[in-house]
Amino acid sequence: MHWRVGRNFRHLSQAAHSFLERSRTLIHPPCVIAKPIHSTPRILWPPAVAPKLRHSHASTVESTTAPLEDTKRTHAGENALDSFLRLDRPFEEGGSNLVPLVPPPEVLSILAGLFVQYPSSCTVSNLRRAQSTCDLTTYLRHPRAFAIALHFLEEGEPDRALWLLRLVTQIGASCSPKTWNHLTTKVAELQEWRGVRNLAGLARQQLGFTTVKLLNWRLRAWMENQRYVSVPDVLAMFQREHVSPSRLTYHLLVAMHLRNCDLAAALTGLRTMESAGFPVTAKTCAIIVLGYRSFGLTPSIRAQALATIGTGDDKVSSLVLNGLIHLLLDAEDVSGVVDVLSSVSENGGRPFSHGAGSTRGDDARAGPSVAPVTRSTPRNLVNVTTYNILLNHLSRQGDLARAMHVLQQMHVAEVLPDSNTAAALVRLYFSAGYPNDAFHVIASVLGDYPEAIDFLVSLGFLRSTLPELPIPPPTPPTTRIFNALLRSVNRRHELQDFNVVLTAMRAVKLDPDRATIRIVLSALRPYVRPGELVRIARLLQSGGVTPAKEHLNVLLGAMLLHERATSHPRGWDRSLPSAHSSPSNASPTSPSESFAPQPIAGITFSRLRKSANHLQPIVQSLSGRGVRGDRATFALRIKHLAVVKRDLEAAREQFRTMVKLGFRPNRYHFGALMEGYAATGDLRGVMGVMQAAADAGLKPDVKMHTILIAGHARLARTRGALKAFRAMLADGVRPDVPAVDALVSAFFRRREYGAARRLLLRLWPQVAPLPDWVVDVPLRELARAFRALHPANAQAPRMSSKRRRRVVRRMVDKLLPRGGGKSLSMRGAKEATEAARNIVSIDTDTSAEVQ
Repeated sequence: MHWRVGRNFRHLSQAAHSFLERSRTLIHPPCVIAKPIHSTPRILWPPAVAPKLRHSHASTVESTTAPLEDTKRTHAGENALDSFLRLDRPFEEGGSNLVPLVPPPEVLSILAGLFVQYPSSCTVSNLRRAQSTCDLTTYLRHPRAFAIALHFLEEGEPDRALWLLRLVTQIGASCSPKTWNHLTTKVAELQEWRGVRNLAGLARQQLGFTTVKLLNWRLRAWMENQRYVSVPDVLAMFQREHVSPSRLTYHLLVAMHLRNCDLAAALTGLRTMESAGFPVTAKTCAIIVLGYRSFGLTPSIRAQALATIGTGDDKVSSLVLNGLIHLLLDAEDVSGVVDVLSSVSENGGRPFSHGAGSTRGDDARAGPSVAPVTRSTPRNLVNVTTYNILLNHLSRQGDLARAMHVLQQMHVAEVLPDSNTAAALVRLYFSAGYPNDAFHVIASVLGDYPEAIDFLVSLGFLRSTLPELPIPPPTPPTTRIFNALLRSVNRRHELQDFNVVLTAMRAVKLDPDRATIRIVLSALRPYVRPGELVRIARLLQSGGVTPAKEHLNVLLGAMLLHERATSHPRGWDRSLPSAHSSPSNASPTSPSESFAPQPIAGITFSRLRKSANHLQPIVQSLSGRGVRGDRATFALRIKHLAVVKRDLEAAREQFRTMVKLGFRPNRYHFGALMEGYAATGDLRGVMGVMQAAADAGLKPDVKMHTILIAGHARLARTRGALKAFRAMLADGVRPDVPAVDALVSAFFRRREYGAARRLLLRLWPQVAPLPDWVVDVPLRELARAFRALHPANAQAPRMSSKRRRRVVRRMVDKLLPRGGGKSLSMRGAKEATEAARNIVSIDTDTSAEVQ
């Protein structure tokens, strides 16, 4: 469906309501990137001179001519889009004129001593008991105290700044609402969202009232800390404070509930916004498009994204373009990415013609239409984030050749790489087999921290070996770069490597984020039992880490694998399933339970009851903050019903419920159903689900084909297994270790051991070179050696229980927030989430006028 957004503004509003009310499955055949963004061939950066590159005319990067040494490091986890697009403008016209003030050395020394003595809070009584503080009390009662707090924020010390602000307000110092808003903005730039919430409350206490800006900051902090509040409750809070919500308030509500996978609540926020007199604008549609990554691409979302790109301003259109690319890549529609980028490049920044476009400004309420805005100048919407998205996609595939072409075009377009580019290259070089070049990328980032580079040497970095691949110019270190390193060292199955990386993070004063903890919890799964993993998560929770649904999904996945292994052991010797096995004590799940806003999605574990009980505090924390399950949680639920409980009817009902809630199924959901059918011996059901996935635009991959092959093998149907294997090859899918292992197991179950051995030796070279020593070994030993080639079967190094506990304890200590007692910041959120936060930051400019 195609909406024209322009002269008739009513169509835009109808479109926003339409794609929030409906969810459909996108059907696009997956393909590969066939052409670059730009077609002009140039020479890629020479590796030896890459760190010396300086681009002076990068149209999509602000202030690229500034020397690197003059670039201020505002915070280790600075958002790339906030940094380069400059969407968040704390110094807008009419804002606070507060400037940082460095206190005298003696004052700074006294404050440092008090902060060490009373780290949580310092009262007036504590101040009076301290020596040499009489003059300090008089000094801090002056408004200069707020300038000192701003100095601490500029130095990246939000804890000390908040500590000082609590102290000076007790003494009697006061400042204007503009100053409070300016300080809150600075804390938000550091992404210390609990500090934002506390500062907004402190301002309310000192002023005796609050403002719409401070309430919006409180709402933003709730969203970033995964505390989701209903639309009526938020409006009631504004009413109690006698403050009228702004457009930004409603945009935050819509973004919040989309992030929480709650389409109904997001639609309520949208309707309430229009009832309050704020019409839907291009920015509103941009928020919806960017927040829809939690659900998956639909035709209506795609059409609306293209319409918004064609009519929104450059900042909005660029963010929506990148959000659309994310959605297309998630849907495996790479040809769609090429089409959109080519169309934007060829049509001056517009994917298709809309005639004389016009959009209502964000400062306009419902009423007479504003004059149309005619755009005649070409726009360059492709920026550094666009290239980073493509590099991340290619790094997951290990496609070095195409990634080098993307880097080449990035250089041609004179787009300066940022820290997210460095993180993408770290992942790419590791996956492509160039670990030392990946270390060179990180070493360039850590140029000002020689002690941190020494940690890289302990991981295997060879400084003297020159890189073979391009190394981008140095950028400030970020948590995302270290997360990329953690994901990469995880493949080496060396638990101690994680401690090295986390220690290096501490050396550069970076805190772990949600993604860091998720990576570490996932890496611990081969070393600890599910119960131990849950206890580690509980230990993090008690140390000040706020549980996130990403962490819960890791724990649920570990418990699901353990229960599956104990309930239905797998292997060549296992008994054959009946044609249609009956469910194992399964109780059908009612529709009301399926979509109840529970972060655990109703999953229960009969064999891990003790671990499930230990999990309850984490679940209660999420439930208390209104966190709902996401697509990953639904995939776990479907797999639990289909594979563990063997209740296919309940699994299908859960699948249908998920679709009704607006989620687009991906190959994990289809694969879970296929496994359930294969486990019961219903191979027609397996093929039916595979066809449904293909109809939904998901070309069956090697895992789906392996499920079908294994289904035939479990029934000892050698002909069927061979037919399925040949069909996989005919589809252009390359076999991997599990696919070959599944095929060979069919002959083993049929007791055709000689044929199984010959087949394995024949297919081995399609996966890896065939060693000479395997020719004469027995079949079982041959099979074990072959399975060891798969990364998932790599054996973790043996470690004594005492040493393992010591290593894990050190990891937990390094994951806890520095200073303790505060939540980890949200710097590790998904790129689509970052885009949504940035689109909200756009509203800061116009909301000031509305307020």
